[in-house]
Amino acid sequence: MSSWESRRVLRQRVSVEARYELIDAEKRTFGSDSRPRYTVTQMLRWLGVSGSGYYEWRRRPQSATAARREALKKLIMVIFEMSDQTYGYRRIHAALRRSGHGWSPELVRALVRQLGPQPCQPRPWRHNLTDQDPAARRIPDLLRRDLTATAPGVKMVGSGSRREFHPPAPTEPCFVETGESFVFFLQIQRTR
Repeated sequence: MSSWESRRVLRQRVSVEARYELIDAEKRTFGSDSRPRYTVTQMLRWLGVSGSGYYEWRRRPQSATAARREALKKLIMVIFEMSDQTYGYRRIHAALRRSGHGWSPELVRALVRQLGPQPCQPRPWRHNLTDQDPAARRIPDLLRRDLTATAPGVKMVGSGSRREFHPPAPTEPCFVETGESFVFFLQIQRTR
């Protein structure tokens, strides 16, 4: 690949540091013969950067911003694990704010995307009033879910609702809370 072709492949506004990072990542890739696919010299020539600049960049200590971002990445993963892997970037950002860290939501979102944790949203717990006895026989569906009647008084159906604080109207079915459990009252109505 010529120097002209490599410049066409990469965007013109790619920073020199991004090119150094690409070289650093690519030099760790190996071909089928267990040798590096490209030499550093080849990549330096293709990307149009100097070897002295690359090696000086490698010796340079980590910047304060990069160190803060690495610390933030660790905090993000700790919060994510402590939430049982359910928090997305918004909740992680809120947890960071509550603990006194003032990073922006955009930075937290970018780092969460970079780290790649996938939050799982558990289904909400739904209250069920009845615990079925596995040994009990099933109640037969005699109407087979067909509630239309051919004449008055042929099919009788009812429904239930839970009322705890006030007695229901005379025509309304209800649950009444007792000291031990609930008592279900059902009024049967004729269908037409």
